[in-house]
Amino acid sequence: MNQTSHFTAGQQVDVICLVRGIAKGQKHTISIHWFYDGTDMQLPIVNGKTSEEITSDQVVYFSMQYQTAGLGMAKIFFDLPSTDNGDQANDPYLAGQILFAIDPANGASSTPTQVPTATPKATPKATAKTT
Repeated sequence: MNQTSHFTAGQQVDVICLVRGIAKGQKHTISIHWFYDGTDMQLPIVNGKTSEEITSDQVVYFSMQYQTAGLGMAKIFFDLPSTDNGDQANDPYLAGQILFAIDPANGASSTPTQVPTATPKATPKATAKTT
């Protein structure tokens, strides 16, 4: 797998989070919100995993397919309460985010308007990869 910030429409986007610093006996939830052109897609858990409970340091995988060209973003949250939609400015549960371009299937390219950023709280690290 290769790290990239450009994907082709229809290609699977994988976000890999390395979670460290989990104390023995603790249980936490790592969750993801997928965005398309700045809008939270608010995906249910039905067709794919949008959260995972962890009890130790580990790697957590999320994936999504974008069918049309645009700007994608994934926000990773650490212990986001069910009553919090994750859209606060400076959200205390936001562990990191990554931006990426979804290019048209014909090979034309677009460039993300923002640089990917990560501000880990409990040290999850998000990386987008091609498969």
